[in-house]
Amino acid sequence: QYCLSAYFHMYGQQTGYLAFNIIQAGHKYTLKKYVGNHGNRWLHMRLSINSHAPTFQFEMEGHTGSGYHSDIAIDDLSVTHGHC
Repeated sequence: QYCLSAYFHMYGQQTGYLAFNIIQAGHKYTLKKYVGNHGNRWLHMRLSINSHAPTFQFEMEGHTGSGYHSDIAIDDLSVTHGHC
């Protein structure tokens, strides 16, 4: 059991997406995906991870939009043992 916690900021009319993934045993799984404009503010997300694999990786995948009105930022990322 792990808890992934982070603050994120997604602002702009052309904002793409931000995905939080886990990779285990050669397979990628999307835990949570945020799409589009979430306003000019920081949001807090927390995800509980249940992994039975002996090793795994976290991946953050961000895609900005097609223009300059598209910003994505991540801050204060932490991974701790236990549920969120």
